[in-house]
Amino acid sequence: MRDDREGPATLILFGHDGAGVWHSRASRATLSDVNARRPPPPRSPMPPRSLTLLERQPCIDALLAVHVAAPEVCRRAVHETRLFARRPTLSEIRGPASAIAHIALSSRADGITLGRDVFIRRALFTETGGLPLSLVGHEVAHVAQVLERGPVSFYTRYVAQYLRGRARGLSDRDAYLQIPFEVEAREVGALLRR
Repeated sequence: MRDDREGPATLILFGHDGAGVWHSRASRATLSDVNARRPPPPRSPMPPRSLTLLERQPCIDALLAVHVAAPEVCRRAVHETRLFARRPTLSEIRGPASAIAHIALSSRADGITLGRDVFIRRALFTETGGLPLSLVGHEVAHVAQVLERGPVSFYTRYVAQYLRGRARGLSDRDAYLQIPFEVEAREVGALLRR
């Protein structure tokens, strides 16, 4: 909308105080003043990236040390993984996979692996796109697990192991932590933290 009028106008501003009370107030301001107070729009999603040369070999070494999958599968996982930076906002949903990522990142997850695509909270990326190597290794371990077992088998077993833990009375977090795939991925991450 464009406003060619000069000088301030009386604007009625509406706001919410966070406690369920809506309020309004009159203010003398120009549209430029109002626009200057508006927060900047969110950054568009960063394009996905592959593992850097500095990340590849340490990840391969850690995957092989933990015996996540056959050596050729581990190498393939490192080379085929795509890392996506995501904020858990509706505006970044681009299809079914990113909708699932949105749900996971809106809860407690720092990252989620869906096939070869790894969605990671944008806040964990540096300005240059760097990430903690332990997190990269953890998520690449899941890519290797998916490649080794196939997506249907991997996700079926993953969810079944989680549900078994919940059925045994474990909390959400404890059921997640006891999933063998997660135990294995944490071992990879721990090797890369050293």
